[in-house]
Amino acid sequence: TFKYLKKLLERYLAKIEHDTVISSSKDVSPAEGSSSAKNSWLTLTQNAITQIQAGSFEKLVTSRHESLQTNELISVTELTRKLMKHYPGCTIFSYQLSGKQVIAASPEHLLTLQHPDIQSDAIGGTILNDHSSYHTGLIKQLIVQSDAKSAESKKLLKEHAIIAQDIYQRLDPLCNTLTMPISPFLKKLHNMYHLETPIQGKLNDEYDLFDVIETLHPTPAVAGYPAQESKQWLLENEHYHRGWYTGAFGWLEGNQNGELSVMLRCALIKDNQLTIFAGAGLIAESDPEIEWQETESKMQTILEML
Repeated sequence: TFKYLKKLLERYLAKIEHDTVISSSKDVSPAEGSSSAKNSWLTLTQNAITQIQAGSFEKLVTSRHESLQTNELISVTELTRKLMKHYPGCTIFSYQLSGKQVIAASPEHLLTLQHPDIQSDAIGGTILNDHSSYHTGLIKQLIVQSDAKSAESKKLLKEHAIIAQDIYQRLDPLCNTLTMPISPFLKKLHNMYHLETPIQGKLNDEYDLFDVIETLHPTPAVAGYPAQESKQWLLENEHYHRGWYTGAFGWLEGNQNGELSVMLRCALIKDNQLTIFAGAGLIAESDPEIEWQETESKMQTILEML
């Protein structure tokens, strides 16, 4: 069994290595070609919002990538150390493959299983931590959970509810018991806040870690809702292969306990070149320009550490 799994893993890693976007033809500085890339992404995102407004989806998550070069070789060790210092609430991941390094500071915990105890955290809805009066007021509204919410806070709560309810509904048939709080919490990161809802339960004996992974991934936080239809739409319209981005990483034990996080706030690094990735969750009320700014802020997770 372990020989088979080893072969399967090697084959999968080879495919990821082949498909992931980090081609030398895209080695550009941040300013070069950025205008056309932005316009292309805004068009994609507006098309996605139009699809949602037409009733084809409740949510879609469009993503983008950007290839950059630095003046010096990137120290992955130093970058990892800084991410650990500034993002203690995230799972930090660093992995070397064929001369390239995958690095991530993920805020999104997909699942933890210590059989039979299971937990999955719904993450969705982003607020910049820029100390502006607008975002400070928005954060206060979400903390108080008052009835007099702004349109933006209602949008964030709606986007988050799609994720939390879907994860709960997927896990429910696999569990003896399953609970989640009525209202989300605020998860504070170095440069932003996310809405977070922990979902906890007891897994039935007939199911294992791989059953849960197959049931959960991809969640509406990385693809959309409905999940399979959203995934297909993205494959047909995003026009690049996400590769490692929005996959899952973590650890597994021989007794099939384990913990996995979603590959977000991540980059591929080779010498002084890196490709960074970011996405934005869209619902009917979303604005493409605001979502672009959100992806810019998410990319800063890696960039500001350099």
